[in-house]
Amino acid sequence: MSIQNAKDGYPTYQADSLPNVSDAVSSILQSVKVQVVTKKLVSGRITETTKCYQTKATKQPFTEQQLQLKPEGQRGWRWFTIHTLSNLNLQLDDIVVLWTTKYRVMGKYDYSEYGYYEYHVVEDYIDE
Repeated sequence: MSIQNAKDGYPTYQADSLPNVSDAVSSILQSVKVQVVTKKLVSGRITETTKCYQTKATKQPFTEQQLQLKPEGQRGWRWFTIHTLSNLNLQLDDIVVLWTTKYRVMGKYDYSEYGYYEYHVVEDYIDE
């Protein structure tokens, strides 16, 4: 018995498959350009490089309940959930520029079997 990938098939009522939610997810996403800023230590200096990606994404602010679950010092931060297609695979602590705002990736949830990733990000106020 094999498990069917949700993004590759249509929903069935069998217990060994996942529902196909790719169409629903992609219907709420919009085309965006994402800049991923990477930092490297070269000869004792930090250098930044930016790489651009074209993908689809959506952003929503954290709910009051989600904010209350954060440690007290983080509740005042501007938290967002970003959903992107699975062609953009960010890592924790990556800095991304999306919709002209700089964000830092604080959490990553892999739903690539459905064709997308979910990221919890916070506005990045560090200006170097």
